[in-house]
Amino acid sequence: MLTLSLAVKLSSISQTSNDSVTCIPNSQLKKAINLIELGKVTKQELEITTKKVQTLEEFLNHKDKIINEFKKKDSLSQTAISSYEQAVINFQSQLKNAETINKIQKKIINKQKFRKILALGLGFGAGFLVFN
Repeated sequence: MLTLSLAVKLSSISQTSNDSVTCIPNSQLKKAINLIELGKVTKQELEITTKKVQTLEEFLNHKDKIINEFKKKDSLSQTAISSYEQAVINFQSQLKNAETINKIQKKIINKQKFRKILALGLGFGAGFLVFN
């Protein structure tokens, strides 16, 4: 008896019916078909949107790579610019030092010329006194 009740339950659950007739009103069937078609269109739109999002993400990644390359180039350029600015500062200080050295040497040369002229004058004066 136990096996018989299981067989009955299983046969009632089974979907092996040979009926091909469904009793659904045409308006509901049209609505169902419209919803199925809308679902297909929505699925295609979703696939297209997903592809667009992937394409835009790849584009964005590419742009990020380009931006990072420009940042690296910019940092290198900034480093070069600061190096050149430091070189200009060093050259300016060298120029000031050279000008200072030039002024000091001119003073020394002028003193030496004055001493030579003074010695020449004293020599002429002493020679004039000796020979007169």
